[in-house]
Amino acid sequence: MKNRVKLSSSFSHFLMGLICLTGMACAAYFLYRDVVLYLENPKAESVNTLKFKSEDFQPQNLAYLEKTQDLIQNSIATKEKEAQLLRLQQEKERAELLAKQRAEAKRKANSTKKTSAKTAAAKKPVVIPDLVPAPLQEPLLLSPTESQIISDADFILTDSPSLEFEWEAVPRAQKYYFELFDKNNNHIVSKYTTKTIVVLDDELPLLADEGQFSWQVTASATINNKNLSQTSEKQTFSIILDPIAPVVIDKSNLVTEE
Repeated sequence: MKNRVKLSSSFSHFLMGLICLTGMACAAYFLYRDVVLYLENPKAESVNTLKFKSEDFQPQNLAYLEKTQDLIQNSIATKEKEAQLLRLQQEKERAELLAKQRAEAKRKANSTKKTSAKTAAAKKPVVIPDLVPAPLQEPLLLSPTESQIISDADFILTDSPSLEFEWEAVPRAQKYYFELFDKNNNHIVSKYTTKTIVVLDDELPLLADEGQFSWQVTASATINNKNLSQTSEKQTFSIILDPIAPVVIDKSNLVTEE
């Protein structure tokens, strides 16, 4: 008898435990279903939940329930409108920020171009003008002319006879070098002068021998530390003097002493 009582009591505990587990499983299932439905569509679920709960309310509370639902819907619409305004504001700020970034990038690009241009100009080799001056002109000989024959009448007859050599001035020339040669191209006279004329007087005995002579002039100057010179072509001339008549003595008129 005691064994039966113990068995009946154990079975009762087992049955009660099974009922509790079943209830907990059902509660967990319904809770899981509500969570899934809410996650899928929170708005609809909230309305459905309110409708579900409204079945347990009394008729005097239905108006309050409907008003509450309208407030919830209006709140949701307001939140959506605020969210839309927030998105528009964020898009506007993003566009303004992008425009500023583009303007800054353009300014930096222009500054880089200017800096590059200045750097390129600074790196560009400086072209130094040619400091070598142009060559001097060739002196133009005036007198005696080419193949001129000089006679007694061409000498400047004064107390001291002389012979003049003349040429045109050369631009930028600072001095001239005069040279006189005999027919064998030997130097007879050479001298420096800053004028455009040379007068031979003391040197005339060197021209005592008649015949052909030649002369030339070299113009020279120092410009920009450069020595420049230009020599003319040689010009020839001849000297032919009249012969001196011999002195004839008339001896018939001589008086002799005895």
